[in-house]
Amino acid sequence: MADGVKVQADDYRRLNAAIKVLDDRKLARIYRKRLREAAGPLGRLVLEKGAAQMPRRGGLAARLMASPVGVSQRSTGVDLWLGNKRKSQVSAINRRGAVRHPVYGHRNRKWAETKVPEAAFTKALEELGPEASRRLSVVLDDIMKELKL
Repeated sequence: MADGVKVQADDYRRLNAAIKVLDDRKLARIYRKRLREAAGPLGRLVLEKGAAQMPRRGGLAARLMASPVGVSQRSTGVDLWLGNKRKSQVSAINRRGAVRHPVYGHRNRKWAETKVPEAAFTKALEELGPEASRRLSVVLDDIMKELKL
């Protein structure tokens, strides 16, 4: 199994600190955008691989595949948001290994819980491998060269 996506934390922290102190806010925004754009396709791959392990019946897999992938940047790293930040159940599905859903046809609309593969999205992220890490490293290296770090 692959080691997942890894980028040197010290390099990222130095880069992030250098971007924060840039006088030109437009340039800083461009650098942050480049980092988000490099991480976005990786998030889509994780979402697709994780959703492929979900049950097809009932439309869960299709609904997850249609979800957006968001990327936000923090001082500690780049976060991937699979699905809508406010409404998504992806993290709960990944953590609990179950999805809660209404059962239609009952007078009081009962709720049921369906078991799904636990940590499917975490495993998908870990299986991205060295190619994904290389993509992010190339963008980080380019930006660091431009900033002369």
